[in-house]
Amino acid sequence: MSCGHLEVEDLTEAQAEMVAERTGDLWPVGYGIVTRRRFRLFGPLLAGTIRVLGEELAQGFVFRATWVGSPVREDVELDAEELARIVQRSGLNEFTRYRVTPR
Repeated sequence: MSCGHLEVEDLTEAQAEMVAERTGDLWPVGYGIVTRRRFRLFGPLLAGTIRVLGEELAQGFVFRATWVGSPVREDVELDAEELARIVQRSGLNEFTRYRVTPR
């Protein structure tokens, strides 16, 4: 199964609610605060959602678009806008963990 995973350190419920609200018309982010505070992402407009996440999550976040079970072969640090541009050109790599730096 292919899916996106988002990990956010010190995620607050208020942040999670704001992200869910602001991404409703983009790539909707549903949240459930579970171990390691993961979002599961599904939908059509991921680049816009990545930009919202960059605006709302000052602490940064980790994103992977992967097939379940694919190993991480590379870690890349970048800002949210750089990640959004990678998404727009369909450049996500299933073996890469993208670490969006805190702002």
